[in-house]
Amino acid sequence: MSYRVFARKYRPQTFEQVVGQEHITRTLQNAIRQNRLAQAYLLVGPRGIGKTSTARIICKALNCETGETPEPCCRCASCLEIAEGNNMDVVEIDGASNNGVDHIRTLRDNAQYSPSHGRYKIYLIDEVHMLTVGAFNALLKILEEPPAHVKFLFATTEAQKVPATITSRCQRFDLRRISDEKIANHLLFIAKEEEIDLMPEAAAALAKGADGGLRDAESMFDQVISFCGSKITAADVLDVFGFTGQEVIHSLAGHVLRCELGDSLRIVDEQDKAGKDLARLVDHLISYLRDLLILQAANKVQQNELASLVSREKMLELLEHFAECEGQIRWATDKRMIVDVGMIKAAHLLEQASLSDVIETIASLRDGQPVEYRQPARSPVQQPARPTRVVSEKPEEAKQSFRSEPSVESFPAIEKIEKNEGFGGAQQPAAKIAEPVEGKEVVAEKIAAQAGGVAVPSPRPSEGEVAAVARGGEEREGEEKWKRVVAVLAKEGMMRFGWLGDGVFQVENEGKIIVEFPESLRQHGEGMLWLKDLKVLEGKLRDEFGHPVKFHPEFSQSVESAEQRDSFPEEEPDFSPPVIGRGETKGAVPAPEKTVEKEEAAPEKTAQQLVVEKFRDDPLIRKAVEIFEAEIQLEQNA
Repeated sequence: MSYRVFARKYRPQTFEQVVGQEHITRTLQNAIRQNRLAQAYLLVGPRGIGKTSTARIICKALNCETGETPEPCCRCASCLEIAEGNNMDVVEIDGASNNGVDHIRTLRDNAQYSPSHGRYKIYLIDEVHMLTVGAFNALLKILEEPPAHVKFLFATTEAQKVPATITSRCQRFDLRRISDEKIANHLLFIAKEEEIDLMPEAAAALAKGADGGLRDAESMFDQVISFCGSKITAADVLDVFGFTGQEVIHSLAGHVLRCELGDSLRIVDEQDKAGKDLARLVDHLISYLRDLLILQAANKVQQNELASLVSREKMLELLEHFAECEGQIRWATDKRMIVDVGMIKAAHLLEQASLSDVIETIASLRDGQPVEYRQPARSPVQQPARPTRVVSEKPEEAKQSFRSEPSVESFPAIEKIEKNEGFGGAQQPAAKIAEPVEGKEVVAEKIAAQAGGVAVPSPRPSEGEVAAVARGGEEREGEEKWKRVVAVLAKEGMMRFGWLGDGVFQVENEGKIIVEFPESLRQHGEGMLWLKDLKVLEGKLRDEFGHPVKFHPEFSQSVESAEQRDSFPEEEPDFSPPVIGRGETKGAVPAPEKTVEKEEAAPEKTAQQLVVEKFRDDPLIRKAVEIFEAEIQLEQNA
């Protein structure tokens, strides 16, 4: 006797043996028990899930010699003939090869004759969607009012191609894809029957590769037995079919979400050299990202650390991107190029600020609330802590809480600088005490002027002061480098980097630079200095300084913006006499009396007007209005 593959040997023979289609089998069994049989059934579903097997079981249940029964005996002559496909009362027709109108006319003429042995003459048309329009039209009348002894069973993988006039005359059953767990359990059952040592991990890998089709899983099991023999492990399954392990998919997803492009491309290269199927690699990555998105939607990100790395919006964009990439791989001759380009685009996609991010940031700054943002994490060391939105009835309390905690957490060196540790002074950073050492006479004159005319001998410059002079020269050089970096970045993106021009370079020490910004830019700086911008900025600093440089901003009330520094306030000339001593004047020129005209006192500005002016003066708002050529309009309260 010739060898029978598992897909035929273990084909279900009763409703109870059908795997994963309980909603169908139960309905059909109840219909047989209650004698509520329809004249036609349409079985719909993907390949290998049991459409034809279910149709044959219906035939056996209706024509079993024991009578119409929800569980055929599978031992009588009728059941055995139907199982082998040679029963005269059950006519199986391949819709792909017998799709003409003449074939259906012959079927319609033969349907008038009574069955030879069984109770019903049953016509089983597989892939019914392949019939021509004329064939469907020829089938309509007899399908709607068939003889009492005729039943029709249709099976198709593309129900949308079946005319509505045919579907409306049938009871439609949609068979589902079988879960991986049920497929794995069925494979373990076959392995036990065949005395094959199948590891549970290998069964799970076969089930996942079958994509919900039990027949595919059984065929793959047959193939891997030929390769491995009587003992099968998960590694054997991965080698035979080019599948990628779940650990590799988890690692690849982590590198993608953290924007670690080099590691992502390395994994793709390793899988390609190992002969893995890159199309299936992308498919498994999409499935993994979909699971992470479901965890985000269900607020269960704690179940997987990767689910919290990017926002739900970015996860949706990633899924759309890789789905498009998967579609291109199917028709591409160079699949490796498609996957590599897909990984690079994914990294760029995560680094781009979406429109919703910009709108939310502007709205948060307008409302005086801290900015809540989420960016892909590079690594636990490099990832700054995310500022969290503080809910408070008093906006000032929310601002204060945002300014006090996240700034130090986001930039760890700030706390060290504020404590003046390691920067050459107990009271202030070295940059602020680096003054040129002047001659003794000049120093004596200055001290005398401050002491009320009593000259005090000036001591010799100490070694620390000499070192401060050297540091001062380095700081001036560092300031020039900082200005060049700011100019280059402003050309690349004024919206992203234009605010850096308001910074005042302070010190560069041990691979770190300190830059002071106006206090008004605190929220803007801490909210808009995302990891991608920080990475670009530090890359430019590395190119300019010639070594890796960490950027640490400070915010101070004493620092003026670039506009304030560049402007010269109009002041009235001071005609007051020079002060010589204690209130004495010498050669003083009397100041002309000023005529004071009576003017109406300017009305005091309301709180709302002050808020509006502060909003308009915000650097981000000014740049947004300039870029988009927009106009700010305020809603009038009714």
